[in-house]
Amino acid sequence: MPSARLISLLLAILTLPSPVAAEPLSQAAAGYEHLLGNPLQVNGAQAQRVAGKPLEWGDALLIHRAEIGTVPSVIRGFRMAYRGALQSLLGLPREPEANVGADGALQRFDGGELRWDPQRGIAAQLSRWRPSHPTKPVNALSNSLSADRFGAASGIAMRVPLVALDEREAGIFALNHDALAQHGIRTGRHGHESKALHNKVRRAFAFRAATTDEIARGAFSHVGLATRYSDKLGWVKGDGRALLIGDLVVKDRKNGQVEGIFEVQIKGIATGLRPDGETDNSLHGSGKNPLRDAIGDMMLSEYLHRNGVRTNRTLAILDLNESFEVTHTDPKTKEVHRNKERAALFVRGGSFLRLAHLFQVRHNKKALGALLDHANQRLCREQKRKAPLSYSELYTQLVKRKASELAGTFWARVALGSVTFDNIELFESLDHGTASTVDRMHPRYSYHEKASPGFAKEATFVLENYYLGDLACLMRKATPWKERMALERTLLSARKMVRQTLEHEMTRHALEHLGFDHDQAAQLMAQGSRESHAFWKTVREVGQTAEKNATYRMGLGGEAEVKDPARYDVFNALARLALISESSKLSPIAKEHALARRLRPLHPAEQRDRAAARKLLDAVKGLLDKGLAGLDQKARREGLRLVAQQAREINAPVELQRDFLWHHVQWQLERVKKGEPKARIMAELRAMLRANDRKGFQAPHEVARRVRRGTITMDDGERIRLSRLNEGGVSIDELSNGAEDAIRVNVHHALLGDKPWAARMRYTLDGKSWHEMAPLVTSRGEITFAIPLDKRPALFEARFVDALGKKVDNQGMAFGIGHKLSLSSYRVDAELAIWAARRGLRRQKTPAARRRAAQQRKAR
Repeated sequence: MPSARLISLLLAILTLPSPVAAEPLSQAAAGYEHLLGNPLQVNGAQAQRVAGKPLEWGDALLIHRAEIGTVPSVIRGFRMAYRGALQSLLGLPREPEANVGADGALQRFDGGELRWDPQRGIAAQLSRWRPSHPTKPVNALSNSLSADRFGAASGIAMRVPLVALDEREAGIFALNHDALAQHGIRTGRHGHESKALHNKVRRAFAFRAATTDEIARGAFSHVGLATRYSDKLGWVKGDGRALLIGDLVVKDRKNGQVEGIFEVQIKGIATGLRPDGETDNSLHGSGKNPLRDAIGDMMLSEYLHRNGVRTNRTLAILDLNESFEVTHTDPKTKEVHRNKERAALFVRGGSFLRLAHLFQVRHNKKALGALLDHANQRLCREQKRKAPLSYSELYTQLVKRKASELAGTFWARVALGSVTFDNIELFESLDHGTASTVDRMHPRYSYHEKASPGFAKEATFVLENYYLGDLACLMRKATPWKERMALERTLLSARKMVRQTLEHEMTRHALEHLGFDHDQAAQLMAQGSRESHAFWKTVREVGQTAEKNATYRMGLGGEAEVKDPARYDVFNALARLALISESSKLSPIAKEHALARRLRPLHPAEQRDRAAARKLLDAVKGLLDKGLAGLDQKARREGLRLVAQQAREINAPVELQRDFLWHHVQWQLERVKKGEPKARIMAELRAMLRANDRKGFQAPHEVARRVRRGTITMDDGERIRLSRLNEGGVSIDELSNGAEDAIRVNVHHALLGDKPWAARMRYTLDGKSWHEMAPLVTSRGEITFAIPLDKRPALFEARFVDALGKKVDNQGMAFGIGHKLSLSSYRVDAELAIWAARRGLRRQKTPAARRRAAQQRKAR
């Protein structure tokens, strides 16, 4: 008798869908492609000609870092470079267009017509000439300049072009200098925001949809793209208020290798793809984006990025200086609210390929395969692979990537709030308008109960429903026959792979929250995976114990009501778990009492809470013994100090609960109405983000890891740069040669008047005593201050005084507020001592026991 496994495989093969024939391409569509040129690409050496018109910088974008300063327009999306060709070949428009930016739009010219068909996308029917390649695949008006462009892969039926104009009344509310730099766009020195920079950003990102009259007069200059995608109910139609305006292609200036391809999307422009049933005064119906929502989305997405989670990045927020009325129904109370909102454009960069894009073309095998090939090429580019992944490898990689992202989101204490099918992005997290941080592992907390199973269940829900179900089904449809057997073998074991991958990621994060760094956690899992997984299961069991039939007010102001909340604050307990467990001064019963208090139970019950504390103490004992094994008494004490400091930092409360953040941002906007500068508001919000950094690239334990691995940035031939903060024209760097540490501050000349060399800096390293010093160097449009350190600093904050005695600060605040110094970390201190010893130097201030603790751990 054949095995059940073999029968399942045979049934899967027999039920595979038959190949779907690709839709024939119209001559009109192919002709339009010929008009634009194929492929549409620009580089510094040459520019293709489109119908006799050369493309210019800004018409399409290929950024080289060395050339950023010479690019007149950093990004213009797709300006109508072919507008002159249309006018010469087709003549000026004769009739106004119908249904601008929506299905069935038609624009007639003397020489032909431009049609936006709901099934075929954009096409041109010309009367004066015939296309030379009528059967060539259509690649008209792609939103990407890369060889694997998303626009071409998605098929023209998924793209809705929208003509747009510059929105000259828009003002700059916020610029994200770090994100702009990551995407290859150079901004002001050290985050300095000049009028020229604001004008540059406004030209790049400020758009509005053109009116019918403006289109009829030919008074438009840009074309953006909205993409179609669908949820399973057919309600969602696609990018209802978000417009793709092009790609940022970042290349290494030395070898020319592509480092990243980022799509750029502007949210706040009606595209005609609004969901069914939306009225004109709803958010999706109007297509407008409230400024308050844009700021909230920025705060949550940047918080996730700062804590090591892959996510879209906010590039800028533009204030349109206009108000509109929006009707909103509270998902919990069902009350209808009518509010006046301030309109904004929310500019974000990254990847926007959703599962719903694949679902949109599920009946078109060729288009579905093209989208998956696009995903394949993106992964290969990130992993530096020369050969593409097989479909089974691609599925495995996508599952593991999403599991890592969702586990990171969970341990960042973020409930996404809406894990609907159309909100799941293949490569990174997006759409954080309903997201919120939580203060406990609430099993059921959700902003919208119908859109999320609850904070604790979101990761499992997404992977089991969308990746084991929908993505597997879609990949079956697109996989070539020769790869189907391999894919089916992978899918047969997919459930086990999903469970193991998610458990592995959750366990690693649990060990890091206990106080072990990334490498230690990996080592402990390799030595005793059973003990490590048992620890995570205990943390989950205790942390997600519900206080049934109870309500709890979450957040600083208690704005959010949680039903059946988590009984215990397990994050607060993890912050002291290692110290309590290893204490030699406490008896076993005293340890249980101490940890039970740290659990902060709702409605305390001594026996029950002590039992929960006992479970955690039993689960952690073996892990600490392994993690600190082989150390003498002094080194073990220092090793415990390293663990305890990280545990305190990583488990500190996070103050970005959605309801609190909503009210906080609203209060900030009221201040703007009263005349306070927007720059002051953004300075406060950025400081708030820095204060909530727990993990991620800038976290001290991650800096220590880079020092240990030798991947830390070299500042010069002798010193390494541990961290950098750029804001408002000021750069704060932590530097060390291993033996000696320093803080360097560079200040843009524009901040300090005509005589910057006569300026003074006032600074504090402990928040109590302030010191004053003169600049060390004046050069290259900036002045430099250098502070040598003889002990571990608690913080660094600075203000300046120019030659006339005028105070210069960060919009009324000190520079550096909220920034966590790496040099305050015991772990960084230990790794610097080891690094110095390898270079023949000695770090005098580091205890020998601390070095032994770090070296012994590393040797294992």
